[in-house]
Amino acid sequence: MRKFLILDLSFYLLDVLNVYDVVAFSLLLDHIATFFIWIFFFFHWPPMKLSVPVFYTYWTLICVDK
Repeated sequence: MRKFLILDLSFYLLDVLNVYDVVAFSLLLDHIATFFIWIFFFFHWPPMKLSVPVFYTYWTLICVDK
């Protein structure tokens, strides 16, 4: 009985870790996308230069909220 319980718990932990991996990976992709958007705004839209950090922070908060 105890062996089965330990196996069950280890599978449960693996499931939880996999979920966290997926979330971390999607956040990483979001940050990479944000970086390219940031560069695009910085180089292609001069009036945007001052508000880019604000935009970046806002976007990062949205990503973290997901």
